[in-house]
Amino acid sequence: MYFVLQEGRVTCVMDRCRQPAIKEVVNDTLIRAVMRADGVDPAELESTLRSLAARRQRAPRPNPARALLNSLRCAQA
Repeated sequence: MYFVLQEGRVTCVMDRCRQPAIKEVVNDTLIRAVMRADGVDPAELESTLRSLAARRQRAPRPNPARALLNSLRCAQA
């Protein structure tokens, strides 16, 4: 991902700064070269990343307001 100056604005060249898909990351030529040098199996890495992404989606989302209230209660005690 890189940025360019277009019409007085900085713009991300990679599809408006979206997060790359797992398949795009695993198939990137530079990342493939690093994986090959490190002995990483691309299929195994992709499987692991997909598993982690699925687990993360199922996890409950933290509530920042609740965390703030809890920290304030602890500070008052």
